[in-house]
Formats: sequence, structure tokens, C-alpha cells
Amino acid sequence: MGEMSRTANTDERFGAGGALECGTLDVPVDYRDPHGRTIELAVSRLRSTVPAKRRGVLLVNPGGPGVAGLDLPVVLAQRGAPASLLNWYDLIGFDPRGVGHSSPVSCGLSPEQRAVAFGTYAHGPADVAKQAGSAEEIANQCVATGGENFAVPDDEEHRARYGPDPEGTR
Repeated sequence: MGEMSRTANTDERFGAGGALECGTLDVPVDYRDPHGRTIELAVSRLRSTVPAKRRGVLLVNPGGPGVAGLDLPVVLAQRGAPASLLNWYDLIGFDPRGVGHSSPVSCGLSPEQRAVAFGTYAHGPADVAKQAGSAEEIANQCVATGGENFAVPDDEEHRARYGPDPEGTR
């Protein structure tokens, strides 16, 4: 893995005096091949407010899929995170692969597919079945069109872990 490049962010929306430090970190596309091809993940740090009492770092995850988290440390601070948390820990945020400032991943999704993938709620069994079919279609499309920045499981490993594909598509 490469070293993290660091850049101070002086944008006031990230907190008083540009307190959020931002940079990138090179990570393997496939952790089974740590010296193979890499992508960049955008990361940030909001330093503890009382460095003498600092206990460590806390990585905050925005959830997802498709949710940026680079500014999440500041968002948490602005929304009333406990003072003890802000005093004792550096908060680390990041944009997951394919999101925000990290290396892009594109599956070539249509607006309709993006709406299905990132914003609908299943209200009953029929919705779950419909969304499962849509999710499978989207996953197959992502593997076919965005495989460059995805680590696609080896077919043999996949079958060993999950069993044979009843439809024979893998």
C-alpha cells in the first residue's frame, strides 16, 4: 500500500479553521493480491480537541451503499457528538470506493436502476422479490461494466463458499 497524501482543508464548511484534514490512501482493489492494482480512497481526520487526553482514533462509517463519509467527522461534531468523544478521539472519515472523492466505479446504471438501488423501501414480500431481481441485474451489470475497480470473487472460491449456482450463471 502507498503512503497517504495529506492536504489541509481550509473550507469553513468542514469546521472551525478548516479543522478537517483530508488526503488519499492507496488500497488494493483485491486484498487477496495486496501488491496488485490499487485505487485511491479519500480519507479525513478531525483531530481530538484535547490532544493531551487523546486515547486513539475512531473510524466512522457512513453506511451505504453509495454514501460519502469524508465529512462525517465534522457532521457528527456539529450534530452534538459528546464532548468526551471529541476530546479523546481523532475521528476518521472516508468515501468508500466508487463514492465521492475516492476512485470512481461506474456500473453504467440508468436513472431507473439508481432509483431502485439507492432509495426504495420494500413494503412487502412482492417488493422484496422484485428488488431481489433488480439487485441481481444490477450486480451482474456492475461486474460486466465496472469490473476494473471491483474484486470479483473467483468462481471456484465462490462455489466452495456458497455452493453451486442453481441457474448456472457463474
